[in-house]
Amino acid sequence: MTPERDGGEGGWPRPGRAARRRAGGGPRPVSSSLPEVARLLGTPGAFELGVLSEHWESLVGLQLASHCSPRSLEGGVLVVVADGGAWAAELRFLSAALLAKVRQMAPTVRSVVVRVGT
Repeated sequence: MTPERDGGEGGWPRPGRAARRRAGGGPRPVSSSLPEVARLLGTPGAFELGVLSEHWESLVGLQLASHCSPRSLEGGVLVVVADGGAWAAELRFLSAALLAKVRQMAPTVRSVVVRVGT
């Protein structure tokens, strides 16, 4: 055997590769590993927060999205910051529907907290 042929150094196969082939594994998208990588780095909500930020307008609508944004996600609590009391009140009124939509993209979210700020 040559290293080029089996992928290993010195003629030895790479650890775990055969097991992945037997289990029907194979290549998978990097995005499927990002939540686990974020968890290992100590930022478990970072990936989901990014997904929510990217889709925020479709979650809350154009008008509301221009006055509020997701700020943090820790321990299943999504913190949303609104730029005024009226927008915060609107978000609180819609919080049950918003939570249902958010959970479709970020299943670890258990609640939504709305704050006024910038």
